[in-house]
Amino acid sequence: MGLLANGVLKADIKATAKLMRYIEEEDPGVIDELKLLYTNTGHSHIIGITGLPGSGKSTLIDVMIDYFRSAKKTVGVVAVDPSSPFTGGSFLGDRIRMQKHSFDKDVFIKSLPTKGWQGGISKVTSRMITVMDAMSKDIILVETAGVGQTEVDIKNLVHTTVVVLVGGLGDYIQIQRYERNYQRLLV
Repeated sequence: MGLLANGVLKADIKATAKLMRYIEEEDPGVIDELKLLYTNTGHSHIIGITGLPGSGKSTLIDVMIDYFRSAKKTVGVVAVDPSSPFTGGSFLGDRIRMQKHSFDKDVFIKSLPTKGWQGGISKVTSRMITVMDAMSKDIILVETAGVGQTEVDIKNLVHTTVVVLVGGLGDYIQIQRYERNYQRLLV
């Protein structure tokens, strides 16, 4: 391979999409491609958006894309969806809500199915982030499949985590406890 990594570094959409497909299929050849990309990463700011299903994560991301694009930033989106029980693929609901950005050459949106992976992400989420980072996306937004109180794996993959809450559900108490524990880790 190797040719795909070179295409990704040039922000070639076809090469990027092909490499992402191989990553999803867990093709053994992607390891060599990713090795070539790793030295060209670390420039993107990665933001994770998590919360309950239906809390407005995709709507918030749509607004965030508008904001970052108005600042002339390039944006990558990894939208993790629950897997279809019939095909095993993504439901693609997130992509529908972000459809107005589909013709913007500086926005790249990739939907991923969880395929049974726990924690609100997919097994290959970190590799998709690597590819978008190597594409030189300024901002990478990672939307989890709707998660509850224990699915917090996204925090290990991103620089900033945004938790979208629905008022009146009691999550505020959980967030306060999480903040106190997090503050202790920082000291």
